[in-house]
Amino acid sequence: MTSFRRVSQSAAVCLAGLVAFSTPAWAHGDEPHSTTTTSVKPAAAAPAAKPAAKPATSKAVAVTPAAKKVTTAKKSVTTTTMAAHQTDMHTHAADSTGYDAAHDAMTPALPGTSLKIVATPDPVRGVNLHLMTTNFRFAPMSVNRHSTLGEGHVHLYVDGTKVGRAYGEWVHLMVEPGEHTIRAVLSANDHSTWSADGHAIEASAVVKVGAPAMMHHHGEVVAPDGMTFDMSAMPVMGGANVYVRASGFRFAPEMVNQAPVYGAGHAHISVDGKPMGRLYGPAAYVPLAPGPHLIEITPATNTHDALVDADGTAISVSEVVWVR
Repeated sequence: MTSFRRVSQSAAVCLAGLVAFSTPAWAHGDEPHSTTTTSVKPAAAAPAAKPAAKPATSKAVAVTPAAKKVTTAKKSVTTTTMAAHQTDMHTHAADSTGYDAAHDAMTPALPGTSLKIVATPDPVRGVNLHLMTTNFRFAPMSVNRHSTLGEGHVHLYVDGTKVGRAYGEWVHLMVEPGEHTIRAVLSANDHSTWSADGHAIEASAVVKVGAPAMMHHHGEVVAPDGMTFDMSAMPVMGGANVYVRASGFRFAPEMVNQAPVYGAGHAHISVDGKPMGRLYGPAAYVPLAPGPHLIEITPATNTHDALVDADGTAISVSEVVWVR
């Protein structure tokens, strides 16, 4: 038996956005990505808002392990690496999360801590980021808590404007066509910046993004037998932390847009009915304006095909959150 917490039915749609890559040859207008790596020398909670309402109901469904046949184009990726970069100043654009004071603070990191970013234009829309670190682990369940050496998350900026946080090493950002500078800053649980020798540990990449794919059709694949998929959302200042619990399904951001692998893929996120991006791991931060919002998450294959139950109904879970 397969169980899902379902509140709506939705056809699979192409989303691009946040919150985590390889590029097929059918990507039109895509340019090679550029990366800048920051390596450092060795150096020595927001209040919860009103509890989220959960209009979802549970339903057990049975599915068969047979999947519909899908095809995909071969990938073709060219990369260019730029010289290493170390910033001498730590500045922030307006921060929608309300943690400006914490962001201005710097905390000495563990010796040898480093951050590297690789940005690749996505053939459907936006850009895929791979954030690689040393002596550091992502700790989404500890965000807004006290700083702990060697863990935290990453703050992301596009062309100098903060766009959100990364709770894992793979991220998808929805950006407009054109050339963009993406900056990633290594942050502690309390949102202070990890530093070495008084300098922020950060990395940046310049990437040229092509126009969104005009035609990108999605099919349907029957979910693996025994698969479960559920979510929870925790409102925080300026948005919500979203967590996914899944079994019989694994996030495989490194294979997005590649040949489908049964039981692997990513998820699409929408807020109040509007596509907001992809989820490349079990945790993500979703920027939101104050007020109530309906967050919906739908699992998908590497090629963005919708996962459906035995009756052909698209699998989705959703939750209402109230943001202060």
